[in-house]
Amino acid sequence: MRLRDHIDQSLIFVDLRAADKAELLEELVRRASSRFPGIDSADLLRRLSERERQVSTGVGKGIAIPHTAVAGLERTVCLLARVPDGVAFDSIDLAPVRFVFLLLSPPNTIGQHLKLLARISRVVGSDAFVKAVLRAENPREIYDLVVEEDARHVD
Repeated sequence: MRLRDHIDQSLIFVDLRAADKAELLEELVRRASSRFPGIDSADLLRRLSERERQVSTGVGKGIAIPHTAVAGLERTVCLLARVPDGVAFDSIDLAPVRFVFLLLSPPNTIGQHLKLLARISRVVGSDAFVKAVLRAENPREIYDLVVEEDARHVD
């Protein structure tokens, strides 16, 4: 299972702006809903917000990996967003989040969801990868960086 099978360049946003965590989640939901009209945006926002209330998905080093299962998807997808100004996200290290890896899965694919979540965690664990993503100028560069870093991790 490779991340490239769940990402395309139209799901990568290089200049997302948000004043806070709630606004960031709202913007991610808006973009996901516009791309996947079968998603109930209110339900998706509720699920993501509920997950964040339980425990922040801000994993440190400026990275957040919000994730949930949501009806209306035919397959698991990843949206990537770079937040140049950063946003407070209640991350474990309290650093502002500058790169978001949103994982959305159909409700009946929990095993795949967990495997992809683990892959994402390994990919964003590379400091060199994170620095390169923050310097990337366009979605294609970020996509290439993700595919390259993902290939370093054997199934």
